Amino acid sequence: MIGIKTIKDLFKQASQNIYGALFSFGLPLIVALVLAFSLPNIYQSKSVLEVIQADDANPYSQLAGNFSGVAGILGFSLPGAGTDRALYVESLINSRTLFKELIEDADVAHKIFSGKKYDFKKNELIYSKHTIIKDENLKWKDDLQPTFNEVYEKFLSQISVRIDTESRYIILSYEHPSPFFAKQMLEKLILEVNENIRTKDIDETQKSLDFLYLKLNEINEVEIRNEITSLIQSKLSMLMLTEIKENYVLDPIEKPFIPEEAHKPSRTLIVIIGFIFGLFLLFSYLFLSKALYVESKPTRT
Repeated sequence: MIGIKTIKDLFKQASQNIYGALFSFGLPLIVALVLAFSLPNIYQSKSVLEVIQADDANPYSQLAGNFSGVAGILGFSLPGAGTDRALYVESLINSRTLFKELIEDADVAHKIFSGKKYDFKKNELIYSKHTIIKDENLKWKDDLQPTFNEVYEKFLSQISVRIDTESRYIILSYEHPSPFFAKQMLEKLILEVNENIRTKDIDETQKSLDFLYLKLNEINEVEIRNEITSLIQSKLSMLMLTEIKENYVLDPIEKPFIPEEAHKPSRTLIVIIGFIFGLFLLFSYLFLSKALYVESKPTRT
């Protein structure tokens, strides 16, 4: 344990080596201050989303038990209950397949990869050296154009998808130097997920209808024809709901918003870390210089 005498000796040592002490303590603190105020603000928009399960959106799945017999005769199976769409949506959001659709608008890729900081005075996003503005359009600098995977990896570092274990709600957040683009990106992402799954379900339903119409023309048994007709009616009902429902899979409970305060960096934390590290270097310097002084001091014979 450091005694009072030792502390007094350290202060005495610091006064005798004032420049070394100031350098040891001041350098980390200055670096922390420069770092804290040079890093751009990053804003986070967030949305809480209810996942519409297939059983809720599809009345056809509720009739599976009624038509399982005729389905077996026709040679196909009916969808079962209990499929958790939340896991599928999570995988889809993080997939390259959906990301390709997101960046069909080239400006989106520029904003994801090259967005550096937001100038609130000019109300515009400032880009890194990778992007240039030519004829009011965003262009990649010839020798600095990133690959698809580089833009994709940057996107993954900005997006966060979490499934609440109890409610099965999806908490979706996106971070970006522009608070406006952060909100726009979440809105675009939610829309793309809904349209992607909607298109897939419409395609599958239409294929099922084509198959059922084909079988209806082939089969003469009245009872089976009646059941096929009921299946067709159910499929048509499902197709109608699929096409008209606005929030097909993801239904926002909390819509994306424009954040007013920066999510990071935590400048206070950076300065505190710099202060603590400065103290560590200061005491290390003082102990070391004191030890070297004692060692170099001639001993009396």
